[in-house]
Amino acid sequence: MNRIIIIPAFLLALSSHTSAAESYSADYKICIDKSEGVTSNMLNCNQDELKMQDARLNKNYKRAMSVLTAKQKINLRDTQRLWLKYKEANCGMQATLTGGTIDMLFSSGCELDMTRERADTLEWLSNVGN
Repeated sequence: MNRIIIIPAFLLALSSHTSAAESYSADYKICIDKSEGVTSNMLNCNQDELKMQDARLNKNYKRAMSVLTAKQKINLRDTQRLWLKYKEANCGMQATLTGGTIDMLFSSGCELDMTRERADTLEWLSNVGN
């Protein structure tokens, strides 16, 4: 019974992560292609891309903070703190779905996807504030 649930969940995770990969760096796509589906290799690719996306997030956060009003800055700071807690809880939950090594990919992919999406949102905010 568990295998029936795990296989569709695994396929869904891979398909959503693969489509999201199109918005990541070219190096990430190359790394994933070379990983040959080996979990440790894929995790290394995710960690390298996460560092880049996290740097983007931080740059865009600082940029947004530089163009917002004082009240908007407080709102953004509070929102960012809540987002960090949500990301930690959401991706932490995904790290416990099956009890297998695939959970590491679920969690890592979650963190990467959420960080990229937040970096995109902060980039948008920094442009709206201009």
